Amino acid sequence: MKPAESQSDNRPKEKQTVPYLADTFYWYNPDFPMTTALRVTAATVGRWCRYYEAQIMAPDRCKSDESRREGVLPDDLHDRSAFIERLLRWVESCSVAFTFRLVMDDSPIKDGVQGDPKFARYEDDTMVLHLREEEFRELQESWRSAGLPDDLFAPEEDFFCIPWPGSSLWARLWRALGVLKCYSPKDAEHDGLAKGRT
Repeated sequence: MKPAESQSDNRPKEKQTVPYLADTFYWYNPDFPMTTALRVTAATVGRWCRYYEAQIMAPDRCKSDESRREGVLPDDLHDRSAFIERLLRWVESCSVAFTFRLVMDDSPIKDGVQGDPKFARYEDDTMVLHLREEEFRELQESWRSAGLPDDLFAPEEDFFCIPWPGSSLWARLWRALGVLKCYSPKDAEHDGLAKGRT
């Protein structure tokens, strides 16, 4: 008998999380209600998280010793949502040009944010979610209820890159250097591109 193999074969399989990336078509649009979308996204994903870490990378109106907060989120979902709202207000009031990192997960967060946290908003504006499909559907419902599009994030596999397009000298130079132009699903739809088109 092979005990290790037998036991592992009988265990229920844990549902896999899918990496979802923020669709830049929305998030980089100056007319998009980014603050509202960030709040709705963080509050909804926060339901499935226990730990958080927030750091202001360029503190403006706060003391430098107040630029980082971390810990355990409240147990009560209403209290947790209110806590996340206060955390985002603190970030807004203290940071220069929204330069901050906010990470939430159901496991303790280590310095350097290793692994695949459920919610990660990094200082370079990159946002990544690692959710199960049913969690993502619930998040989409939260966006719709808030009057937001339900495709603010998309599976990572739906993003693609192509050699830098165009015929200008700069475009040819970028291509020669191997520079790529990457598209989110909505950017590709807007520009009339199909995934994988070169």
